[in-house]
Amino acid sequence: MADTLSPEFLKQVVEADKLFRKREYEAAITLGRSLLEREPNHVPLLRVVGFALLKVGKAAQARQLFERTLIYDSQKGRAFAAVACTYLAEYRYSEAVNLYRLASEHGMTANKDFDDWYKAERAMGEDGDTANVMRKAAQLCEFKGSVIPQWLERLLSDDETLDDEVEQIILSRLRQQSRNEDTLSLQIRILLTRKQFETAFHELEAYRSECGHTATWFDLLRAIHRERALNQIDTPTTYVS
Repeated sequence: MADTLSPEFLKQVVEADKLFRKREYEAAITLGRSLLEREPNHVPLLRVVGFALLKVGKAAQARQLFERTLIYDSQKGRAFAAVACTYLAEYRYSEAVNLYRLASEHGMTANKDFDDWYKAERAMGEDGDTANVMRKAAQLCEFKGSVIPQWLERLLSDDETLDDEVEQIILSRLRQQSRNEDTLSLQIRILLTRKQFETAFHELEAYRSECGHTATWFDLLRAIHRERALNQIDTPTTYVS
């Protein structure tokens, strides 16, 4: 790749990405391939064209591009995950699983990659290890804003699968982040799923002491009261508002 890319070239790279995001995959492929003729190892382009090819059912062609990112992409975790998703698209679950496991050892953090890894492990049946995906996701995934990752939604929809280790990892990471309403809401939801009402009250009180009362705070307090009532547990007078 050239040391300095022209502004016009970079503008066209952005345009290819816009076409992909607008789901104009064939147009993104056409533009991206023309640009790759000039810069064949440009990682963002390789990823845009690769994922566009994947969207139109050309997994093998996408894999050829993603395999080049294994050499040139400094983020090896996402590079391995990109190759893995092409095998997943072809129902080649064993190969996908091996690559997702490798990706998790090289810094994979994207929630979608963990979701796809979970699908591959689950498709393996008894040979799969979905519990390992959950542990790795809890350790490595990105918690951003109010969006709850699909892998975590699975856990919260079936509290039998939310084992203590995963729960403690997630809660510990959330506590380490700056306190805000999104992380607080996720903490309370996990605790209510596990019926840990006293801990939920404690987290709510800690937030109030730092940030004061907010509409979300009152909503969460009501949610705790409601869950306690459903479980026929008396609410301590300390927490009655």
